[in-house]
Amino acid sequence: MTDPDFERAQKAYEDIRAAFFPRWDRRRSWKLEIDPSLPRNGDCGTWKPKTITLQFVLADAEELDQLLIHEICHAPGPEHGSPWQRRMMAAATKAEALGRSQLSARLKEEVDGLRDPRSKGEASAKYVYSTIEDAVMELPGLSSDEILARVAQSRGLSLAELKMRYKRSEKVCLKAIQEEALYRRKA
Repeated sequence: MTDPDFERAQKAYEDIRAAFFPRWDRRRSWKLEIDPSLPRNGDCGTWKPKTITLQFVLADAEELDQLLIHEICHAPGPEHGSPWQRRMMAAATKAEALGRSQLSARLKEEVDGLRDPRSKGEASAKYVYSTIEDAVMELPGLSSDEILARVAQSRGLSLAELKMRYKRSEKVCLKAIQEEALYRRKA
């Protein structure tokens, strides 16, 4: 027996691929999976090679399309940096061309929410802190400095530059490590 939610998500995934990413994954090596056990809030999937993984299937079709576009834009990697933002903005332009102005606006809003208008495209502090929290969940067992060094590298910064530019980065990381350890003990 097949899961109707998964079938709906699979159809939406195929439709999004065809309409927004026709040249991506021509060999069809990527797959969609639903994993309810993910320790996430459902707003975003998790990054695995060649897999788009969601915690659950969103009921609203427009939100599901937005989430699938968001996740496919992650195909090269898990970060929300400039390459991801460019892919999202290209998808927003395509949505507008397809007459899906609400989806276009939502995609643009998502990207704009990650940018600090004073930083000329640099990620906002809120986004960097969120990235640190995500890294803690995805890389359990690493020290605060190891996690921060990886986040810094993904942003093209040294560890010292990250800590200087994003003053709360160490505090956010340590708190996330404590929360992740508590979560793992309860699980």
